[in-house]
Amino acid sequence: MANLGPSFTRRDLLVATAAVAGTSVFGGLTLASCSNPTSAVRFPAALPSGGTIGICAPSAGVPKAVAARYEFAVNFLRQRGYRLIIAGPIVSDAIVSAPAPERAAALQSLLTNPEVDVVLPPWGGELLIDILPLLDWTALRTAQPPWVVGYSDLSTFQVPYLLNTGTASLDGSNLLETPINPPAPGLKWWPDVVSLPAGSNFQQTSATAYQSSDVDWAKHPTATTFELKTPSRWKILGHEGDPGYTVTASGRIIAGTIDVLAPLAGSRFGDVRAFARRVSPDKLIIALDAADFNTAQYARALWDLRGAGWFDSASMIVLGRTGAEQVSGFTVRDAANDALAGLAVPVVYDADIGHLPPQMAWVLGATATLAVGGGRATLSQTLA
Repeated sequence: MANLGPSFTRRDLLVATAAVAGTSVFGGLTLASCSNPTSAVRFPAALPSGGTIGICAPSAGVPKAVAARYEFAVNFLRQRGYRLIIAGPIVSDAIVSAPAPERAAALQSLLTNPEVDVVLPPWGGELLIDILPLLDWTALRTAQPPWVVGYSDLSTFQVPYLLNTGTASLDGSNLLETPINPPAPGLKWWPDVVSLPAGSNFQQTSATAYQSSDVDWAKHPTATTFELKTPSRWKILGHEGDPGYTVTASGRIIAGTIDVLAPLAGSRFGDVRAFARRVSPDKLIIALDAADFNTAQYARALWDLRGAGWFDSASMIVLGRTGAEQVSGFTVRDAANDALAGLAVPVVYDADIGHLPPQMAWVLGATATLAVGGGRATLSQTLA
């Protein structure tokens, strides 16, 4: 389990234990249809100037040692004219911010409140998985949807939200990271993305450097930049030695953290096959990062998703940078090669997604084109 000592990083509150909940918790493979029968994906309305942002902690709360960062981020938003609605407990030193029914109720209240434009958790955590059966998915399918912005354990909700209600959300930031604008040159700040109307297109280019360790918010409560000092280079599996090799793919985005998504494979909350049928003939760009998994766990989780059909309709598989512990010299590249090399799908890794910042903004459900070559990448997304 995470060590909640005097210093806290995002990695301290990631999902080391989500796998305790097997797919039997969620039952069979029934996938609910999107509330709009004419569209496979619905995109929330644009965040207006002075709009309303709902804050809740559906997984981990903010430890007292990080409360100064939380207050800094909240004030940052208020100073820019946003109205805030705070639902449920936020500050907590426990593994979760509150018992599961309270966390589910807080999230549900924001998702179904027509005044809320964006739902923004402080960060991820470990056990969001235990609120999934408590949410009213029928109400979520019919409610006017807000944007949901998060990553890490928020993937446990965001991917099922797309698959079960057809609703787009944004992977790549959270409340505590919001004062960092932009995450890096070439990347988009999340308020700029969710302020776009449906049908809009936006483009990002990969970062040239990244931060090789997590942010310690207890030590840096007022940080407004990441420390981008380590050179960044996207790699194409099997073509690392060919700098002239390029690959381009198009499809709808599914993005998130594999540590928390693998336990959903085979359940009604992780039925990517059914979603792929709904969006056909569109293919899927599957973008995954690893939080706490070591390299062997990473490989097993990739096999889990492969067995559940996640990659059957993929046009590209994207794996984020990770500080994963190597097992007996088994690298992240080895993990990708072990689980994915047999697929007729291009695989890229060391991408700008995940827990070593900066992160691209990935809109789940958006149509996208990703071009990778020469260590760089360009990602174009359309909210349609």
